[in-house]
Amino acid sequence: MLQRGVLGCAQPDKLGVLAGRPVLVANMTGFHVASTAGSPALYVPSVSVYVHPPAEDRLISKGLLEHGSWSHRNNEKTRRTVVGLMLQLLTQSTPAAIFMDIGANIGTFSLPLLAAGYSGLLVEASPRNAWRLRASICALGPIAHSHAVVVAPVALSSTSNGTACMKLAKSQNMGTMSVTVNESGYCDGDEVPTAQLDDIVFGGTDATLCSSPVVALKIDVEQHEQEVFLGADRVLRHCKPQHIFIEGGPGTPAVKLLMEKYKYTIVQTFERGRDTHLALGSGRPFRGAG
Repeated sequence: MLQRGVLGCAQPDKLGVLAGRPVLVANMTGFHVASTAGSPALYVPSVSVYVHPPAEDRLISKGLLEHGSWSHRNNEKTRRTVVGLMLQLLTQSTPAAIFMDIGANIGTFSLPLLAAGYSGLLVEASPRNAWRLRASICALGPIAHSHAVVVAPVALSSTSNGTACMKLAKSQNMGTMSVTVNESGYCDGDEVPTAQLDDIVFGGTDATLCSSPVVALKIDVEQHEQEVFLGADRVLRHCKPQHIFIEGGPGTPAVKLLMEKYKYTIVQTFERGRDTHLALGSGRPFRGAG
């Protein structure tokens, strides 16, 4: 389940077996992040991304294949803002600082950070996203391999040692996965193991993945964010991610939990209040990208 540096990189013909067809690779365009008070100008590097057929994933894969970015302009603006902020935060921290990407999908947030030389924990539940994520990390080269801890396919939960049934919630969008189980108990999607983030971080072969500062945590798990955080009490108390970027507005249960129990404060919101950037402690606005 937990691998550091050894991703079992496969040749494209072997990856084609997993896909059931020839694999598709897109180039995700890099971009500049402007300098601000206390933050240097940065360049977020372009990267190769293993993608889904465009008819199956119109938001991300189709856009990447056609013009190197997500199809929806506002979604792409938010992605670039968050990636830029995460890179600025990592740049301003110690060289050993790490990030976490919970719900990594095919890697459009994490891959540029790995390519820039930073280390991260990446978690993804969908098997069809997971092997593409692994393949893209392999394409970055051996240095990036050593910077990535990949846990996939695994669904984070408030409990461990169970299973989840992952199904596509919206057609033509491989990022919208729902957790469902038929009344009979039979899974008509992809059955994957569940785990607590606490068990992954503190119970793996690395002893603890937060021996280095956790500067930024991005989470997008299709409205299961609170469930993930209920299984991440030790991570939130002891690793203390300094910044959390979450899909969910200020009124969502997960954001309320972070604010009330773990003393996070809101720095800013994106997507007309649907996504939130929180910081631990005083909540002084981070003056960075976006």
